[in-house]
Amino acid sequence: MLTCNDAKDRCVPMMNCRPFSKLVKANKSKEASFKKLLRQGICKPEAEAQRTHVCCPKKQIDCTFNGKPGVCALKPNCPHLQSMEETNIPQESLCYVRNRKNYYCCTDPLCVIQPGLCDQDHSSTLVSPPSAFPKCTIKRKAGLTVPKQLCDYNYAPSNAYNPVDLVCCGKEQPNRLVAHLKAAKLAKMVCGKIDTNSNKIWNGTHAEEGEFPWMANLVYRRRGVSCSGTLIHPSYVLTAEHCVKPGLTKVRLGLRDLRKAAQSTEMQEISIAQRITYNMHDVALLRLAKPADIEGSMVRPICLPLYANLRMSVPKKLTIAGWGTTETQKLSPILLKADTPVVSPENEECPNKFEVCIGGETAQSNQCAGDSGGPYQAMDVFNGNMRYVQFGIISNGQATCRSAQKLNNGLLVGYILDWILDNMIL
Repeated sequence: MLTCNDAKDRCVPMMNCRPFSKLVKANKSKEASFKKLLRQGICKPEAEAQRTHVCCPKKQIDCTFNGKPGVCALKPNCPHLQSMEETNIPQESLCYVRNRKNYYCCTDPLCVIQPGLCDQDHSSTLVSPPSAFPKCTIKRKAGLTVPKQLCDYNYAPSNAYNPVDLVCCGKEQPNRLVAHLKAAKLAKMVCGKIDTNSNKIWNGTHAEEGEFPWMANLVYRRRGVSCSGTLIHPSYVLTAEHCVKPGLTKVRLGLRDLRKAAQSTEMQEISIAQRITYNMHDVALLRLAKPADIEGSMVRPICLPLYANLRMSVPKKLTIAGWGTTETQKLSPILLKADTPVVSPENEECPNKFEVCIGGETAQSNQCAGDSGGPYQAMDVFNGNMRYVQFGIISNGQATCRSAQKLNNGLLVGYILDWILDNMIL
């Protein structure tokens, strides 16, 4: 067989096809049944290759990029490849060539979670992840049940008065900004973009170099205090109000391992010019003494939910990050990350509608002391691109790590978005 007859099959290296690789790893490659299967499935790839290729169903193709598992996708469909020149993409990450188009191994979390989203044979329309907010219907159109504060335009009942009152909010077009004069200016800034090939957080794993380039480590005069924040603009860091202590002096950006601060050439240590706190919620803005360098560095801002459809939705799974305490109650010197499920706002254990609740029976990870001020973040569609968006702030710090199944909470960024924009000089 020179070409694959089944429309769902692709001509890939034999060891990238799960049915074949399993047999090889089981030492069955010399058996007659394997040789027969190979004769029936062998194919000739469009690109020259020395390895044996076989026809393999798309769902059975395995690939890795820098050791991380992924899915095969066109470069325009993969957010982490979009910023790379094709000549700089490692050749070993090429999955296959089809109709003269190169398909590469894409390790973006959203693509891996929803394989059909990125592995299409044309540039796909990006789709937001499912929302944790309950569905509803308004004027025969789909909507989400959210606190009134998160709904900028079309909602019911129209007599909802308090910001925390739940309303059915009509879904908005992806390009419609929230109703704030500064939203358009901030939305022009490049944000949420990563260049990675790729209290501690309970059951967390080490973040890769450059994976969360917006993470800020807050520096205090007294040792033993640990809080995080996020760069949301070259001049502003977003954090929790309870992290703003008298001894807070600086922020460190572009740093993954705190032990290497003195040797790091990428780290930026910047003094704090102004502390802005909100007396109603656990949130603070730190205005930096000088803007962070975000050009060609390991430092970049994260996106805020500046579009109406982002403000009114929180994905069902969020990623938390920080340098907090580990399960052994020791501060982690290396930036950690973990995924955690979002609990429905209708849960009785989550009474505050301005907060995001995480954890529960299916959770494997949780936040700990020291993670305070860090982000609840996820990849979502931001101005037509897949970007990291900050949906919450890890707040209400605690002294010890809770088990992953215990519910935890943080402040919804969408709820205090107007306050953030009001206090930024853009």
